Amino acid sequence: MRSSRLAAALVAAGLVATACRAGTGDPAGEAAVSPAEDTLPATASAQAGREDRAGEDAIDDFDDEEFDGEEEDGEEEDGEGDEEADGVEDNGVFAEADQGDNEGSPKPTPIVKDTSQPRTQTYEPTRESLATWRAPDWFESEFLGIYVHWGPGSVPGFPFEDPGERVDSGIWYGGAMYDPTGPLGAYDFHVANYGDPEGFGYHDLIEEFRAENWDPAEWVRLCKNAGCGFIGIGAEHGDGYPMWDTEHAQFNAVNTGPRRDLLGDIFAAARAEGLKTVATVHEHPGSLFGWALENSSVSHLRDPQYADLYEADDEVTFEAKMYELVREYQPDQLWIDNPLLQQDQQTWMNFVADYYTRAEGWGNGGALIGQKSTSAFLHEHTTFNIEGGEYPDGVWAWRGMSEPFPVRWQKDVPIGNYWQYAEG
Repeated sequence: MRSSRLAAALVAAGLVATACRAGTGDPAGEAAVSPAEDTLPATASAQAGREDRAGEDAIDDFDDEEFDGEEEDGEEEDGEGDEEADGVEDNGVFAEADQGDNEGSPKPTPIVKDTSQPRTQTYEPTRESLATWRAPDWFESEFLGIYVHWGPGSVPGFPFEDPGERVDSGIWYGGAMYDPTGPLGAYDFHVANYGDPEGFGYHDLIEEFRAENWDPAEWVRLCKNAGCGFIGIGAEHGDGYPMWDTEHAQFNAVNTGPRRDLLGDIFAAARAEGLKTVATVHEHPGSLFGWALENSSVSHLRDPQYADLYEADDEVTFEAKMYELVREYQPDQLWIDNPLLQQDQQTWMNFVADYYTRAEGWGNGGALIGQKSTSAFLHEHTTFNIEGGEYPDGVWAWRGMSEPFPVRWQKDVPIGNYWQYAEG
């Protein structure tokens, strides 16, 4: 019974399952991926396809001309680019595919790694050096991992009224609570339960996020018993609220709310059980409040004392956070759902080379970066993440895995109805 209650608590917190498999382009590799679809719970659900695409074009529009003359097109506007709707350009370069389109699966250009050679120990910040990276052996042997979306947005437990957006309940509550005209209903709910946002803002909601029953060791044991090989939490989402002890944001889980290093807690518990770790970073930190900053008259949104919460990180701040995550927490995987570092190729390569080189020295078998861009350049040194599914009218449907993929991949979907806790 205790395990059942804990399992329910994990689902409520926003449990996300990640399936991972090899894809080498050869028949054996392709056959290896298909069983992974059956490893996910039949009740798993996935998101509506409403993504904050701001900045993603910057990922997929890497100027590859200086790298062997390759080119990549950005995302097509709705109704355009029918020829490329399946995600493959005429020239074979893997183009951006609309992740909300379930008609066909993207088909990445095969990248075959030479696994007969010893692992690279030191990486240089060049395309040629990073292309020698291959997924760690530990990742080859795992097929399931779990990370948890958890944070201040979990406190209200409010399911959005728009069925097509309901899967994003929790993670987007902070922005929706400031929008009296939006279709989600969060503003009216907030006023009824907490008062006007002018008097009770997101920074006040943070203090309601106390994590008083937090038992990371028990969470890890449950996930290990479920067959997980790696575990972690959402280190930071679009609310810009870090779940670790960062020097680069006043509002974080150590200084406010739980007043605990939640990322450090789960990592320590995972390592004690012999599991690998994953830290996920989503959206542009602070971007959740972009609409409110432009349209709301609520005064604390522009109060300097709350600036590092309500205002979006600039590139320098976000870069500092990412290096801090790597050096202080040594994650075995970083799942980066955020385009800031990738807007400049050299900045990105500097970071990846630093991370992978440091990871080779940790004695944990190497590290990987998961990301969901379809850039051929990024696929050379990262793992392709196929996120979510379809959620039309509140009904979940599978997306993006109608056939084995020829490149290294992961797929993550919520276990339950939401990416983060909401009732129902």
